Amino acid sequence: AEVTDPEAAYHAGECEDISCIRVLFENGLDADNRATVLLRHLDFENPDLLQEILNAGGDPNARGIWKKNALPQAILRGRSRVVIELLVDAGVDVRSQMEERETPILMALRHGRRDVAEVLIQAGASVDEVAPFPTGKEDVDALLKDLGRRV
Repeated sequence: AEVTDPEAAYHAGECEDISCIRVLFENGLDADNRATVLLRHLDFENPDLLQEILNAGGDPNARGIWKKNALPQAILRGRSRVVIELLVDAGVDVRSQMEERETPILMALRHGRRDVAEVLIQAGASVDEVAPFPTGKEDVDALLKDLGRRV
């Protein structure tokens, strides 16, 4: 497969070790295809390999053809708090919006992921982002109370 082949990037995200991913990254894989590797990898729960992908040059904020960064993908796929924390530590934008203007904190609450919402709040996500959504606002208020913060 050619390093420019989107299929190579997509299937590299399915690898269980970093070697095939590193070969692509080191041989000129473009930003869109690097995003594909990372976002496809988030279909699976493998925090150790995720860390290796990030260390090898995976950008958690790259959107590529997916139209979202790594955070919404991880939330939609039900990834663990550990995976979310790795993305936050790698600098993922916790306030990013998808095309529908949905933010990661709202998505987390909508999917019942208070653990993720907590990580996002601690990383600087704005609780005001859920104000237009009454259900989300109630969830955030309760979560902030649990965290000992004023609403």
